[in-house]
Amino acid sequence: MRYMDLHGGNIYPSPVALDFSVNVNPLGPPEEIKRALDKPEVWLNRYPQLDHRKEEKRLLGFLGLSGERKAYERGKGQNFPDDSVPKVDGEEEKEAEREGKEEKEEAEREGAKIGSLLGSGASELLMTYFLVKRPHRVLLADPSFYGYRRAALAVGAELLSYPLREEEDFLLDEGFLEQMDKKPDLILLANPNNPNGGRIKEELLEKILRRAAACRIPVMLDLCFMPLSLLLHGENAHQNPHAGTEGNLELEKELHGENTRENPDVSKGPDQEDWIQSSQGTVKESDSAAWSSRRTYAALLQKYFAWHRELLVLGAFTKTFAIPSLRLGYLLGDSEHLAGIRQGLPEWNLSLPAQIALDELFGMGENGRLDAYLKETSQLLKEENSYLRKALGGLGFRVCGGEGNFILFADPAEEKWRQEGIFSEEQSLGQILRKEKLLIRDCGNYRGLGKGFYRVAVLDHEKNQTLIRLLGRIVEGREKRPPSEQTGKRER
Repeated sequence: MRYMDLHGGNIYPSPVALDFSVNVNPLGPPEEIKRALDKPEVWLNRYPQLDHRKEEKRLLGFLGLSGERKAYERGKGQNFPDDSVPKVDGEEEKEAEREGKEEKEEAEREGAKIGSLLGSGASELLMTYFLVKRPHRVLLADPSFYGYRRAALAVGAELLSYPLREEEDFLLDEGFLEQMDKKPDLILLANPNNPNGGRIKEELLEKILRRAAACRIPVMLDLCFMPLSLLLHGENAHQNPHAGTEGNLELEKELHGENTRENPDVSKGPDQEDWIQSSQGTVKESDSAAWSSRRTYAALLQKYFAWHRELLVLGAFTKTFAIPSLRLGYLLGDSEHLAGIRQGLPEWNLSLPAQIALDELFGMGENGRLDAYLKETSQLLKEENSYLRKALGGLGFRVCGGEGNFILFADPAEEKWRQEGIFSEEQSLGQILRKEKLLIRDCGNYRGLGKGFYRVAVLDHEKNQTLIRLLGRIVEGREKRPPSEQTGKRER
């Protein structure tokens, strides 16, 4: 397999006018970032910062995390601040004090600080983790992003692959839990998954994280596509991300602050800026899909970390803000755990343009412009995702379900003709569209997918129309002249 085939965005071998192979925000980068980078003479001859701890602290606030994490059990939400220990009067005082100390010690173990690392894209942080921790057995589900497999192979790790089924839209199922009995020393999952865009059902993810925590198995959860998925589908795709928190006042306070029901703002951490900005101090979820998605993302992070102390969350600004060339990713997890990974990062691993862009994003979060940008993104994605799915299905392609800002589909005609041996690579959708200077992601190199599977990003309407028009022309041409009549050759 050629290295250039491992990822979308390979526009360099030949001219490309429209790129549907990378799944970034179709709205394009925020104007604030473009303006900030418009004067390269200001930053081009300067070294980047060596230390990003200040930005990493601001990142936690930007994501709605205070950095504090308190242990809780479902339905209890019991905390032990400072050195206080619950006591009762009478004969059971000593027993209660002993039990209280044990509970406090457990809370302290489970209540470590959440920290963050910034890196040159999520891919750098992923590879650095493997090079530092060197896991021996890695459990993942396929099809999935090839970068996971590549990182594991780089350190000679054994790969335990759980196959996802097309008839289930390649969604993770309960069978994955059985694979955990093989005792991997790392579980690697994406939510939503790439290339199909399916989210993991919340009940299943809770089981995975809780079981992994009990077995002391680290889990890395790739959430790079989750922000756009929330903007597109909200929290009600096929699940409720807040499941298990309703009716638990203590947990609601922990996730959203003391006055959760009266004021839904996420509480601030020390020395952090307001995550949600609003002139009234309260925003109705129905008034802002962007605000709702940000609150939901924060709640998901809090809940996932509560389920598993050794969880690592991989994220990126690449997709959400359409800035793949800047390489700007982050890793969230236990601060002590991240300290070792930090040692494996090279100096100046974050470019100065990336640092400038990050500062602009923080500023957008503080002045309210971020919500306006995300709201516009949400509207565009909802309209165009619906249009593109219907149009692809109308052309006879088999469209897989999913909650990502991209669509996986199969070409039944190509599959049939390949089986009959009357198909050549030059007749594939990817090759024909490439000649038209339009690039889509050929997913034939994904483990668990075969030739004839493709992935397209959801772009703006004019671009989506161009894609559908060209695909329609290909389908019409095939009907008039099937591959056997075009070449007379049989595929070898």
